Amino acid sequence: MKVSTTKIFFNFAAVIAVLFTIVGLSSAAMADEITDWNRIAQQALLNAGSSPVVSTRSLAIVQVSVFDAVNGIERHYDPIHADMDAPRGASRRAAAVQAAYASLLHLFPGQLAFLDAQRTASLNAIASGRAAETSESIGRGIEWGQAVADDIYTWRSTDGSTPAPPPFLGGLGVGEWRPTPTGFLPGALPQYGHLVPWAIAAPAQCQISP
Repeated sequence: MKVSTTKIFFNFAAVIAVLFTIVGLSSAAMADEITDWNRIAQQALLNAGSSPVVSTRSLAIVQVSVFDAVNGIERHYDPIHADMDAPRGASRRAAAVQAAYASLLHLFPGQLAFLDAQRTASLNAIASGRAAETSESIGRGIEWGQAVADDIYTWRSTDGSTPAPPPFLGGLGVGEWRPTPTGFLPGALPQYGHLVPWAIAAPAQCQISP
C-alpha cells in the first residue's frame, strides 16, 4: 500500500487551521467556556488513553462543533459544516458548552459521569454571577449546541476513520516507512491520509505528483 505523505500533511494542516480559527472566534465573553472545555476535552483524551494521532480527529470534532454552534448564533464567518439557523436569543456560552459536551459524549460515552459533572458546573456558572443569563436563553443555547454537535458527529462518522484498515507494515524500499524496534508496531498515519478533509474538498486538490 502506497500512501501520499502530501495527503496526510494537508489533512493535519486543515485540522490545525480549524483550531486556530476557534481561537480567533473566541471573545472575552466566551473565553472562559471555550478554554474550560478545551481543558476538559484534553482530560477526556487522557482518561481514554487516546493516541496523539486519534486525538487530532477527536479534538477537531469538538472544536468544529463549538465553532459552528457559536458562529451560528451571531454569524460572522461561513460555517464549517452545520449551516442551520440557530433559535433566536440562544446563549452563545451555553451553546459552546453543550456543543463541546455532546461531542465528547459521542466520542467517549464511557465518561458520562465526568462530562455530566463538568457540564453542570459550566451551566451553573452561566446562570449565576454578574453576567448571568436567563434560563430561556440558556435552554435555547443548549438545544442549539446539541443540534450542531449531532450534525458534526454524523458528518464525521463516515469520514473514513473506521473500520480500521489492515496493518500497515511499510516496505523495504528506499524512503519507505517500516516498523522500528523494539515494538515493531504497524503504522497508524496512513489511514489518516484518506480521511475526508476538514477544510478542502478532497486531498487530491493539494496532492503533488512525484
